[in-house]
Amino acid sequence: MTESKEKRTATEEKIVFENSQGTRIVGILHAPEKPTPVVVVTAHGLAANKERPRLRRLAEALAGEGIAALRIDFGGSGESDEREITIAAEVDDLQSAIEEVKNRGYKNIGLVGESLGAIVSLLTCSEDVDAMVLWAPVTVAKDEEAGLSDEQKKELAQKGQAPKIRPVNT
Repeated sequence: MTESKEKRTATEEKIVFENSQGTRIVGILHAPEKPTPVVVVTAHGLAANKERPRLRRLAEALAGEGIAALRIDFGGSGESDEREITIAAEVDDLQSAIEEVKNRGYKNIGLVGESLGAIVSLLTCSEDVDAMVLWAPVTVAKDEEAGLSDEQKKELAQKGQAPKIRPVNT
């Protein structure tokens, strides 16, 4: 016996808020027809923005299942104010997005971070975040190799993956 599932409707609303530095952040809130306390905030990668097709499809699918979703443009990307792109600034943007959804009444907050947005999500994680999904997270940047021992650098070069990080005695 097959159960038919009717597609739920959702609305899309452009929202604008500021981070703690006054940078204007633009997002699209996908709200399901029936009110929900659950929202997922997406964090895009370095060369992307909120209009990335997979993030749009994810938000639409979540809203169709009764879960709200907020896609944001980090500062320096998409429709948000121009500024230098740094991890610290993106953490501020994502923290501000979390505050924005809390102010709108959402209580259960999830994050989906892709690439650089995954690292930003990890760094933003707090008691306000109930769940997190990381898509292709950046784990070790080339500049971070300076903090690796010679043995760890050799392992990274040979295996093509980040070695288990152990403190290096300096």
